[in-house]
Amino acid sequence: MHTLFAVVSAQSGELMRLTHLPMRRATVVSSIVAAVCSAGVHAGDTRGTAHALELAQRYLATWQEQLSAVVAEEHYRQTVRTSNNRVTWRLRDTRQLLSDILLVKAPADSLWLCFRDVVAVDGAPVADRQDRFAALFSAPGASIVADAKRIAAESARFNLGFFRTVNTPIAGLTYLGSRFASSTTWTLAVDQRLGNARVWTLTFDQNKAPFVVQEVGKKPLESSGRIWLEPETGRILRTELVVHVLGRPRVITDFAFVQGVDTWAPVRMEERFENDYERIAGLATYTKHRAFRTAGRIVG
Repeated sequence: MHTLFAVVSAQSGELMRLTHLPMRRATVVSSIVAAVCSAGVHAGDTRGTAHALELAQRYLATWQEQLSAVVAEEHYRQTVRTSNNRVTWRLRDTRQLLSDILLVKAPADSLWLCFRDVVAVDGAPVADRQDRFAALFSAPGASIVADAKRIAAESARFNLGFFRTVNTPIAGLTYLGSRFASSTTWTLAVDQRLGNARVWTLTFDQNKAPFVVQEVGKKPLESSGRIWLEPETGRILRTELVVHVLGRPRVITDFAFVQGVDTWAPVRMEERFENDYERIAGLATYTKHRAFRTAGRIVG
């Protein structure tokens, strides 16, 4: 029997759904981030952590203004592998999704809305696809939140494995929003490396209300993750989100400077999910970033 989970998105106030597959046993994974002193900011120092969090939030607020509305082309390959012994894994299925991803600055105190509009599945055009993005802004008084939920559900049906809408490139940014940051425990690690860059890492752990993740109609669910940022600017280079359910769904997003929109934007997303007998993996890349405009309303 499948259990339905939901993630409350700070971007939209929406529920991002996640259907969890039954497991044979749970695997609990913990991570300990070691840190040393850097530029007068010390790991474990609450003042240093507060400073890093504020730096990331200030950057995000500025970034939202720069990236008012951007659409990108998403090439998303998903695979499912199965095993009877957790040693030998057999490829059971693959799927290639071609989609448009729209990032929109959300109303009120929210962060972002993320819309995925699947254009083709394994090279075959989606037969019932409509111009969903244009409709978001052309109808006066239309509810963007309601449309976000509808579009997410329509696109999620194409995912391999369990039904989910948590696999978006901005999922890890949710915790920086004013609604959830105060209910999240933050820990700073300094003098870290991401490739050739020196970074700070903000590790977050949410185990009290208000929760980002909750089981639909039942108890909230804990979650955790990391945010990699530049110490000088607060610029966010990578995010990671882990949902604390069996299988540990994980979403990792990389950001880079994009010439077409002259700002930083998502360029790569990876998702992982594993239980005793199944592995679901996804890798998405983002290209052709451009400002989104419609005849009904110009954004960006």
